[in-house]
Amino acid sequence: MAKNSKKHKNAPEKVSLIAKKLKQDVPDTISKLIHHGLTISDIVAQAGMVGGLIYEDELETTTETLITLAQNPALIGLKVLKPFKTVVHDHWRVAHETMNTGSSLTSRILSALIDNRHVDALVLLSEMAIHKQLPKLGALQRWVRECDVVLTPSMSQGEENHVWQVLDAILRTTQPEMIASMSSPHWGEGKLKQLGSKLLWFEPFGVDPGLPNLTKGKIAPITSPEALETSFNVLQPLQTTLGHERCLPNKHPMTIYFSPPTKPSTFPLLPASQ
Repeated sequence: MAKNSKKHKNAPEKVSLIAKKLKQDVPDTISKLIHHGLTISDIVAQAGMVGGLIYEDELETTTETLITLAQNPALIGLKVLKPFKTVVHDHWRVAHETMNTGSSLTSRILSALIDNRHVDALVLLSEMAIHKQLPKLGALQRWVRECDVVLTPSMSQGEENHVWQVLDAILRTTQPEMIASMSSPHWGEGKLKQLGSKLLWFEPFGVDPGLPNLTKGKIAPITSPEALETSFNVLQPLQTTLGHERCLPNKHPMTIYFSPPTKPSTFPLLPASQ
């Protein structure tokens, strides 16, 4: 009885040794088949391998093992499965980083933001700025959305600074012509965002966008409280979209107001020529 139990204990070791021996013999077999005029793809197909690295029966065994563990979650907590869980986690991480991402900088930046790899996002944004590539509006919206999602009151100051740095880099990459140049008086006017924060804030827009100056126009701006109150009372809701129906879903509803035509006009506007 003792001999039989010893044989059962040594059986898995013998099987693994045989499998290793077979894998070691594969290169010699492949070299012989190449001499017979077969291509690598033909050899892989004949050997029943996936990608030239994994045998199909090994893949089936691994799949069956994962299915068994999923059906028996009590086994997952066993100490013997710790190396297995580590490998599965590494596979999930690599698959998550490479899934639905292209080779473009835009998609790589989005993937980094989704995985909270803000340092990688900063590096990729710098590369995009060096190549003078401008992202599309949809990419900009997705980037800002991912930064907005992770900003929570419970996050540490260092993590928050990384998010603000990413947003600052997004602004500078999206509209480089609006950034103050070295000859601008705004250059080098960085200051601390708040006490205890290591984030330096620079003026993102150093160029005057040229908004119309109402004081120089023919129509004076509304300044009296009575006129402002009258203007607010005239506004009527045109459409209201609930928060969960908005795209993207939001906590607050969105209401669009309109001003019915009145004489004189409730909101004085500049002439079309101005």
